[in-house]
Amino acid sequence: MPRVYVRWLDTVIKIYSKILLDTELQIKLTRLRVTTEDLNTTRTEYLKRRENQRILL
Repeated sequence: MPRVYVRWLDTVIKIYSKILLDTELQIKLTRLRVTTEDLNTTRTEYLKRRENQRILL
């Protein structure tokens, strides 16, 4: 996986984490039909893939 992509994904995971801690942002995202469950699922999947990638490197 290209390093630029990995850095971008790391930024995305920080954004997910911030949203999961901020109920106001979560409420705003529900207007876009993005639920906290969606965010948690996506974040968990990313972390698993990221860990697998580190093992391969």
